[in-house]
Amino acid sequence: MDEAALQNLQTLDAYNRYLNIWISECYHNKVHSALSDTPQNAYQKSKIPLRFADPNLLAEAFLHADSRTVDKSGCISLNKQLYEVSLTLIGREVEVIYDPQDKSEVTIKHESTGFIKRAKKLEIGTKAAPRPKLPDIMLPTPAASSRLLDAKEGEYDSKVHEKRYAISYAAFEKSAESEGLGFLGGDSYV
Repeated sequence: MDEAALQNLQTLDAYNRYLNIWISECYHNKVHSALSDTPQNAYQKSKIPLRFADPNLLAEAFLHADSRTVDKSGCISLNKQLYEVSLTLIGREVEVIYDPQDKSEVTIKHESTGFIKRAKKLEIGTKAAPRPKLPDIMLPTPAASSRLLDAKEGEYDSKVHEKRYAISYAAFEKSAESEGLGFLGGDSYV
């Protein structure tokens, strides 16, 4: 990577070109102590015929496996996508085997029951139409004011009014004068 940084590479094609150069010149054509030769020469001199891996076995080696619990509708979720499994496996844990590059179809296995099935993405059909638009009279309307604060304002005002008269000596004096008592039975003070 340090060598590539020195080259000031700007594109993936440039990185790939220098990767191929490195593999060819620094690996395949360099003498390795275990071979006492270069890998390229050892490969060309070998009398052992090439063996090719079974494509199905090779493809299976790169599959991913994960566990999922079957939900109450008989489905599992994998990367926010539903797959229909079986109602007989509700609540049970199953193994999901899938190709990470193509999740359009997965394999579902349940060991104790011997269940093996290919499952495709659950497609919601035309019977599940989008929710119809509500009539305007059923839509929420923005409130003009707060009903809570309006109600509490009345309570607050009445409590403030009561408090004001509870400690108002002027009000006490006025009520005493109106009854002809004067302030504490004598002259009123202002």
